[in-house]
Amino acid sequence: MDSLLFAGSAPSFYQLQQHYYRKQVKYCPRCLEEKGYHRLAWDICYVGVCLKHEVQLMERCPCCQREISIDSLIGGGCNCGCNFAKVMNTMKPDSRIVAAQNVIQRLLIGELRFVDIEGAVTLTAKEYFIGLHLFMKLLDHVPLAKLYPPDVDVSKERLHYNLKGGKRNGDMFLILSTIAHELLTNPSVQFQHIVEQIELEKVAHRSHYSRRSKRELLDRLIADENFHVHRKLYFDLHNQSNDEYVRMLPLFKNKERKYCSVLYARRHILKCDDSHIENFLKMGWLECTERWYGTKKITLVEREQVEKLAEKRARLITTGEVASRLGIHLKMVVKLTLAGLIPMEHGPEKDGFGRRVFFPESVDSLINQLNVVCEYEPEPNQGWIPLTQHELHRQYHHASFSDVVQAVLSGPIRSRKTRESINIFQDVVILLGDLDRFYNFRGKHKKRGAK
Repeated sequence: MDSLLFAGSAPSFYQLQQHYYRKQVKYCPRCLEEKGYHRLAWDICYVGVCLKHEVQLMERCPCCQREISIDSLIGGGCNCGCNFAKVMNTMKPDSRIVAAQNVIQRLLIGELRFVDIEGAVTLTAKEYFIGLHLFMKLLDHVPLAKLYPPDVDVSKERLHYNLKGGKRNGDMFLILSTIAHELLTNPSVQFQHIVEQIELEKVAHRSHYSRRSKRELLDRLIADENFHVHRKLYFDLHNQSNDEYVRMLPLFKNKERKYCSVLYARRHILKCDDSHIENFLKMGWLECTERWYGTKKITLVEREQVEKLAEKRARLITTGEVASRLGIHLKMVVKLTLAGLIPMEHGPEKDGFGRRVFFPESVDSLINQLNVVCEYEPEPNQGWIPLTQHELHRQYHHASFSDVVQAVLSGPIRSRKTRESINIFQDVVILLGDLDRFYNFRGKHKKRGAK
């Protein structure tokens, strides 16, 4: 049985707790009365009905509601004095439950080796239990009021698959296994309804559904070729509800994914935070449309538009990257930008964007201009100083780096390059006499100690 329940792999302790009743047992009062009979297969969580008598298995003493241990079952009664064999169990299960239990139990004991499901697909016993387990996990925490459960009296408001130990409930597992069996074998009945409820619950209870487990389960389900009917129903659901709202699955080709959600665009394409998305929408770089899916409002953007923006953003470089390329401080980049020497693509002064970004070509253009105006001189004499902010401030405390660069480009200040090709500003030297004439102050405003 382990090979069926755990897909041939060794079960963990948690899986054993989840799939087996380890400290308590379930029994059929009629089997116990007739032959003192108990089946080990009944201790599996999926099993909850005696098929011979078509009665629901007992898991607690009907008198004191204590869990039933194997020792007390062998002894014939509970500590409270209740005789288990004399219990009149009139809990006849729903026909849907009996049908599901008939398949599950026959597969477990080997009487049935294959199961036919909708879409002319035949599943092996192992494939069936993999699918059953997947659907039961998918149903976890879904409200009972939103489903079409079989007729079982359950006090819980939501389905719970991950309960173990004393918290587990046999009735709950009967409902879970029955609905999971129906979803697996006959998905056209309520598969679309279940998916819709899961999608809506993910929005209504983000604290619980923030993890991607449900989405990953659906992805696994739809990627399996055995469940091609489920895949078609899934796609039809989203296409009927809203042509644009299609989950971004790897199964969709790019041409089929015309629209995507803002969340997907932010995480997987643009790779930015919410504030950036808000700026993109305000500045018109992205155009969004709002759609309603049930009670859920979804903001969608055209995928092609997002990808073009992402391609553009991938080429842009930040102020820090410009500073690194030019070998200057961040503040000097800002001054050069404000002076118009390095055109910025976006920034606070241009379009209100939160940070300044540039195309690499803008930086290369400035370097090319310097290469044109500067003659090559590998070892300049003492009358030349490096074109750096530090050296300018050494000479004139009020010197503006951007003004000097402009003067170098326009001609008032002569310059040379110490390399054949300029890479950073330190490769440029300027004539100190021209700098003096440019500021027209000579030694009057020189810093003390400056030469």
